Amino acid sequence: MTPIRLLIVDDHQIIREGLRFLCAREPDLTMAGEAADGSEALREYERLLPDVVVMDIGMPVMDGVKATAELLARYPKALVVALSMHADPYYIDLMKRAGAVGYVLKDEASAALAAAVRKVMGGGTAFSA
Repeated sequence: MTPIRLLIVDDHQIIREGLRFLCAREPDLTMAGEAADGSEALREYERLLPDVVVMDIGMPVMDGVKATAELLARYPKALVVALSMHADPYYIDLMKRAGAVGYVLKDEASAALAAAVRKVMGGGTAFSA
């Protein structure tokens, strides 16, 4: 089985470290790279071409909504799963309109994120919020 390569985008180092730990626990997930803001995510995506981008919403320099829209304008087949603390439907709708195919709350991150990544890789959508 070929591992699913993730690009983790979050401005908090502790979140990126936690997601790195999650990838290490899941035999079919691997961390291709990470970024601390949306503009860095765009550069890293172009360099790494990961299978799935796990994108925070609230970040400095370029937020996750704009980064997702920019990424999909450049790479229409890119898969983005939002990872956010916001359960508000407003944020879910923003990410859907930007082109995200999934949305997972940080409170549910571990099992829900792994399941969402697998689902979007299979062609589905994963909006657990």
